[in-house]
Amino acid sequence: MGSSSVVGKAFLIAVALISFAALSLAVAASPCSDGTAYGKCSTVTPGKYCIGTLSAPALIDGASLCPCPAGYTTNGDVCDKQTCTDGTGYNECSSTIGKTWFRCENGQLIERASACACPSDYHKDGEKCAINDGCLYNKPACPPDKYCDNENSNATYNSCVPRGGCQYNNPACTDSQTCQSDGTCKLKSGCKYNNPGCNLDKEVCRNNECVAKSAFDGLTANSITNATTPDSSSGNSLSCCCLPAAGGLVTLAGAFAIRRKKEE
Repeated sequence: MGSSSVVGKAFLIAVALISFAALSLAVAASPCSDGTAYGKCSTVTPGKYCIGTLSAPALIDGASLCPCPAGYTTNGDVCDKQTCTDGTGYNECSSTIGKTWFRCENGQLIERASACACPSDYHKDGEKCAINDGCLYNKPACPPDKYCDNENSNATYNSCVPRGGCQYNNPACTDSQTCQSDGTCKLKSGCKYNNPGCNLDKEVCRNNECVAKSAFDGLTANSITNATTPDSSSGNSLSCCCLPAAGGLVTLAGAFAIRRKKEE
């Protein structure tokens, strides 16, 4: 009974001493270059183990002690990084110019704008990065008579579309219309444009105003011609009665002109 008790105490003392020694060792040892504690696997460099002298430990290949994480293959005691064709590691974004939004997945570079940042002057378009082009980015800017369509579902999205309304000639007004401030065409006023029209039985349109008809408004070119053209019988009578008188008047006028000439 007494001997077993002595053995038990000795065992406990030995465990305590070993634990104390290990603790003292851990406290006394310096960490490795990447901050890994002495006797531990690196969390910075896969497959590396911190070992060596207490004052100057070093990282060594220790994949057998420190299993390789995902994206690495075990090659003896070394963890080899799996990469895509441009050297991008698995599950990492590419650093290749023009492909920075590509991600290495299972050995293939896949467009993943949701996980990788687009470069400057680009914007996310689903999983792609598209260059900032079009009127939404003022490349080019729209002129005053057009607007930039920002409705993504439209076929004219991100392009300049003609503004509607007569002030932009879309559509243009006719000669009988005026363009209103709201972009609509309005019929001009006045009888010339039949707005309003005249009462044709009593009025005629003059200078774009309706005025009362006169006795002459009913005459036509034919009626005037017929009224002033004599028939054969009236012509004969006109020749008989009027022509001699007209000849006399011409004679008198000529004599009067000669007399005035002499007086001068």
